[in-house]
Amino acid sequence: MKIGIVGATGLVGEELVKLLKEDNYSDITFFKRSDTFDFSNIDLLFLCTPSTVSKKLVPLAIKSRTKVIDLSSAYRNDPQVPLVLPAVNKSLLEKNPPLITCPNCIVAILLMVLAPLHKKYHIKKMQITTYQAASGAGKEGLKELLENKEPLVFPHPLANNLFLHESPKLETGYSEEEEKIIFETKKILNDSTIKINVRSVRVSTIRAHSMAVNVTFKKNPSDPALILEGIKGIFFHPSPNPKLAEGKKEIYYGPIRKDLSSANTLDLWIVGDQLLRGAALTAKEIADILII
Repeated sequence: MKIGIVGATGLVGEELVKLLKEDNYSDITFFKRSDTFDFSNIDLLFLCTPSTVSKKLVPLAIKSRTKVIDLSSAYRNDPQVPLVLPAVNKSLLEKNPPLITCPNCIVAILLMVLAPLHKKYHIKKMQITTYQAASGAGKEGLKELLENKEPLVFPHPLANNLFLHESPKLETGYSEEEEKIIFETKKILNDSTIKINVRSVRVSTIRAHSMAVNVTFKKNPSDPALILEGIKGIFFHPSPNPKLAEGKKEIYYGPIRKDLSSANTLDLWIVGDQLLRGAALTAKEIADILII
């Protein structure tokens, strides 16, 4: 199979290339954003690009009968386009769609832990607070943190600081990032009835996102630890932290506690590398299924 990648020099693109080469994918064409794009000889195309670029390239690829895995948010809201996290809803790939889109990095990490619990106990509502690393803003955002530069990507200096992930919309009070998390969680779990509230914060960590999750179930979550034990790709840790998760494919969740103030409710702390589990690894796992 001939593979193409647009955006291979970005943070996520670099991780994707490493994953493909680790698994002996060898026939790879790297497209520069300045190229005249010709996908006629490409069987599977990865787009590690901003949404504006993906919207221009997806029609070209599909016209060339090239299957596309898009890591941007360009088509996630489209009801005709499957939003796939393989551990949760890989059955959507059985219809052989021409375009598959990958979820937001927070959603990809979050649902690796919550989906097995939802399957057993059925989520009613949840409150999520995310603590998102500099890498989510790309190479320039990461450089602002590591070099303690004057902020251009971020609204404030990030080193030794934290602030709202992005400005909320005046009409709703929610940011675009928070809206993505709410919508995509419901879409992947295929349950529009779940009530979700999110607050997203940018913190001075390098590449691992953390999240505090308070989740209420319709059924009594009597043995969540047993449900999660042995789930591929997630591991219990007594004190998960971004340093632990950096560069790892695995997601770490901390001690699960019952919320003493609310029935059928659990508190969870979850940490994962946003470049790997949050993005590149999801795309690679989709490709593995398509190629098989």
